[in-house]
Amino acid sequence: MAPQLTSTASAGLPAGLSLPALTPLNVVGLLFLGLFVHLAVKVFRASRSPLYNVPGEPSHNWIVGDFPHMLSEPTGVLQKRYINKHGHTIRTSTGMFSPPGIITSDLTALGYLQRNPDLFIKPPKQSRALRALAGDGVLMAEFHSHRRQRRILNPAFSPAAIRDMTPVFYAKAEELRERIATVIDDDPKHDASPTPPKPEDIVPGSRKLDMGKYLTELAFDVIGMAGFDYDFRCQQTSNPIVSGFRGALSALMRINALAVAQHFWPALEVIPTKRNLEVAASLKRTTDVGRELVAQKRRELLAAEGGIEKSTETGKDLLSLIVKANMAQDLPENQRLSDEEIIYQVSTFLLAGSETTSNGLSWVLWRLAQNPDLQRRLREELSSVGNPEPSLDELNELHLLENVVRETLRIDSPVPETIREATADTMLPLAEPITGVDGTVMTSIPIRKGTFIVEPFLAVHSNTKIWGDDAEVFNPDRFDRPNCPAMKVPGSYGNLLSFNGGARNCIGYRFALLEMKVVLFILLRNFTFDILPSKPEITRKNFIVMLPWVVGEEHVGSQMPLLVGHVRD
Repeated sequence: MAPQLTSTASAGLPAGLSLPALTPLNVVGLLFLGLFVHLAVKVFRASRSPLYNVPGEPSHNWIVGDFPHMLSEPTGVLQKRYINKHGHTIRTSTGMFSPPGIITSDLTALGYLQRNPDLFIKPPKQSRALRALAGDGVLMAEFHSHRRQRRILNPAFSPAAIRDMTPVFYAKAEELRERIATVIDDDPKHDASPTPPKPEDIVPGSRKLDMGKYLTELAFDVIGMAGFDYDFRCQQTSNPIVSGFRGALSALMRINALAVAQHFWPALEVIPTKRNLEVAASLKRTTDVGRELVAQKRRELLAAEGGIEKSTETGKDLLSLIVKANMAQDLPENQRLSDEEIIYQVSTFLLAGSETTSNGLSWVLWRLAQNPDLQRRLREELSSVGNPEPSLDELNELHLLENVVRETLRIDSPVPETIREATADTMLPLAEPITGVDGTVMTSIPIRKGTFIVEPFLAVHSNTKIWGDDAEVFNPDRFDRPNCPAMKVPGSYGNLLSFNGGARNCIGYRFALLEMKVVLFILLRNFTFDILPSKPEITRKNFIVMLPWVVGEEHVGSQMPLLVGHVRD
């Protein structure tokens, strides 16, 4: 008979007593028992949350919570519906293993979240996917690491630095103008959209174009040159770095049962899924290129005589300015970024500088296509400018252009929400008290460590108390009304949350605004944009950014099909 294993600890037990044998079956049983106890404790703690006293909708899925249900509707629709029903601060279910979360459009609460970035961080679970794609750059860093990165990056995004990048924006916008003109005039076989035009969409002198595709390729070219002095040439040919990056981003959007399980139980990420391998390969490609670029820019700076000073000449691109700031002789050693931190900015800029701006521009053109009189007025304003490449200051003086961009960012914010997780117990103050389920009036809400808080930008941007009774209507002229907006929204630009606010605001918002204005200046002076005669239904779906989708054509992915023609004198 084979000897059984016994614990050596039994030697210290009273005579006649011993620990049971540790067979493989015992070990498996103990592991399952430990897992059951762990999950039971989580469920018990979640059930004791004080947030159950906050009004809200019943949970739509007791296992995974309300977020899949939120994604089933066009972006922002359910959030606005529930806020209109229950008030500006409501409870939401995050699943059986987590305490309830909060969705709040209360302006005082949002300001408190922004003023306390270390108390409210990006949820680690939600951040893993983005971190796998973009690394630990300024977008994903937290606490001291984020402050250190922002300190180094801030000079590269100053108004003066952005002004120096203006020629890049015009050069790439002109490339897009030439490309669109060629497609309209000379290239009937060009794959201008992922689906062929319907018979009624074939209009002489115009062409069905997926502007989402063209604007995305433009945005990658802009961020390549203005960000790294690296020409991806996406408007001329396919680039493997960009194609791989976009493929990985698309892979993250494909949600299946295993992806959901890996989200809730990170240990399952050891399973080498196609999705995870594609994302990892993309990050490796961008970091390899980033490493070469950083080394090149460091060599250029070291070639300068007399050390690196503020006056040392360098490239005008973002990466050159960051490397220069990080090599400054007067910078304390503990404030410098590591090579990996600088390299991760490359993939971060690709993510933050392409999808957001290109989708913002797509929504602008769609709104203008729906409002031809407004499009005509804006074209007249832009055409009245004598300078074919107006400066940043000249663009900012174009009143209607500013209002159109601002109104689009209000009603079609490319980033429609953000989520935070509390790192400690706290009280969340409210401007508008709520009545709890038990009838108690609350002017603040107890928030426990680990609680999710959703900041619904679109709900704030459609608040009639702020924007008027026509808050759901696209109307750039609203900004010419007295007292509009009627309340102060804690955002970085235009009384909006599109670029967030506080210490975690979008560091590149000036970059994005200038790019949008330059592209609109070039395109609207040369082309008309109309809704297709077949009138496809455009809906909004959120994954990182708010993407346009054509109902019935979801299989081809995100697109913004418009009828594009030449401006006729």
